[in-house]
Amino acid sequence: MDKKLTRPMLLALTIAAMSSGCYRYVPADVEVAPPGMDVRMLVTRNGAREFADAVGVDGGEPIVNGTVVSREGDDLLVRVPVTQRQDGFITNRIEQSVRFPIGEIVSFQRRELNGAATGLLIGGAAAVVAGLVAIIVDPFGGDGLDPGDPDPPDFSFQLDFVSLLFGR
Repeated sequence: MDKKLTRPMLLALTIAAMSSGCYRYVPADVEVAPPGMDVRMLVTRNGAREFADAVGVDGGEPIVNGTVVSREGDDLLVRVPVTQRQDGFITNRIEQSVRFPIGEIVSFQRRELNGAATGLLIGGAAAVVAGLVAIIVDPFGGDGLDPGDPDPPDFSFQLDFVSLLFGR
């Protein structure tokens, strides 16, 4: 595989992984929620109990995270994660579509990208990487060596992370 292709791909994957946590929830209107919208809902105790019965879990959690599937009359169909199944290193999320009466939804929020937090995270990560590169490159450059110098000095590079002292 060509190294020129792997570095940009690695950089893109790193940026995507770093920005994946930069989301926030903002209030939304349950009446106009389009299919595919990631949402967080606070439901009544009765709604939480019905949700727990529908997915077969003990105790209903009043906060439900999921993805809107459709709206049918006075009900909202939401796909929610129920459990996870792990096959070796691969984890698959098991989801189930659950019907919520709109009257049982107390608070309805949609998930959106938080641009400011994402920018700060990416900027901070870029500053850390630039600082590490500067620390690593500094011993190798900027010393004004003459390329024709017959006896160039030896370079050494050392980072002390752990120091152990034994006895006297």
